[in-house]
This record gives sequence, C-alpha cells and structure tokens, in this order.
Amino acid sequence: MDVVFTLSVHDLPLAGMTLVGTPPVLIAIDADSLLSTHAIPLNWYAQSLSVENIEYSYIADSHTLQELLHQFHGAPRTLRIYKTPQIGPPQITLTLPAAKDVGLDFDGFPPVVSHVNKSSMWHTKVPEGFVVDRLVLSDGKELSLSSGGFTASNVNRALMETSEQEGRVLVLKKVTPKGDMTSSSGPFDLSSFRNRSHWSIKRMFGMEEKASVVKKGVTKSVD
Repeated sequence: MDVVFTLSVHDLPLAGMTLVGTPPVLIAIDADSLLSTHAIPLNWYAQSLSVENIEYSYIADSHTLQELLHQFHGAPRTLRIYKTPQIGPPQITLTLPAAKDVGLDFDGFPPVVSHVNKSSMWHTKVPEGFVVDRLVLSDGKELSLSSGGFTASNVNRALMETSEQEGRVLVLKKVTPKGDMTSSSGPFDLSSFRNRSHWSIKRMFGMEEKASVVKKGVTKSVD
C-alpha cells in the first residue's frame, strides 16, 4: 500500500508551494507560508486534488496542478501527496447530482465525452475527449467494458433510469492513442495496423475475446 499524506485546507494558498516536474513534485514550502505549520513531506508527488464533487487523480505535471489550484481558488480543496509516483492515465471522478441531464454528452464505444454543456456544473472542469471508464450507480451496480454493452446509448439510458438517485459516480480517463489508432462508434474497438487493409477486433460487448483479422472484406477468426 502506498504511503499518502492528505492536506485538507479550506483556502489552500496558491503561493508558498514550489511544485515542479512530471509528475508534480513538492520540493519546497516557504517559511512564511501558512502551510509551514503543517508537517508536509517534501520531495513527494502531489498527484490528486479533490474539490467538492470532483476529484482529479494521476495529475500528469506541475503546470496542470497549478492551473487546477488557480481554477478552484477559494473552494474547499484536498491535496493528496504520495511518497511514490502514481502511474496511470489522468483520471477525473465525478459524483453526479440527482438529475436527468448531467450536462455531459457521450458518443461512441467505449463512450467518450463529446460535449460539455455551457450551463453544466462541469463546464470548464471536465475536458471533452475523456473516455468513460465506468459508471457506478447508487446500488453498487457498475457499467464498464467488462460488464458488456458499454456504449454511449447504454450509459445515457442508465443515467436517465437512475436520474432520481444521489451518489452516482462517473469515472473518466484520458486515453492517448498508441501507434496508428482509429476510434469506432460501433460495438467494438477497431485498431488499425500500419497496413490499413488490416484491422484487429479488440473488444466485443464483454464477450470472450477472439483474435480476428479483416482483410479485403474477409474475416478470419483465430481461437
């Protein structure tokens, strides 16, 4: 289990901390800073920030963290500092209100945040292009790739059917394509090889995976 230091300050000072690097490392605290009264470990990794009903995890670099601290200046914030770097794609965890419209539009498979409504509580807080990793409902039921049928329409349907529930959790991740990738809006992901006449089917509705190749309209399955 990783060692973590949690710093909860209602008005976390923007000045007084020196954060550098990728991932962000807290290397110094000014002697006259309000934070100097806390026993904060130096040279640890500041990679998680919670603000009200949103949490940013696996923060990639000090610039991003500084921007988030400025954006939420004046709000109750909790900064988590880790002894070792947290490895993984940037992640945003949202605690959703009881509402039919959560202010986010989704598209594709797996679902991607295609639009953030300007009137939404998530406007300027959630970037478009983040992928839905999972939706956890109030009863503990989870929708994800492993649960099958993890399409944008099914996520929207689940949100509508549970619109009166408080405490639903939506986990988003930033996914960086590797190599020559092509996204899909269909029920499976298609990742192209460098030879664009070949495609590999990676996932299909949570069913047992099979390696399949499509070439010139002919599909060959390898069990």
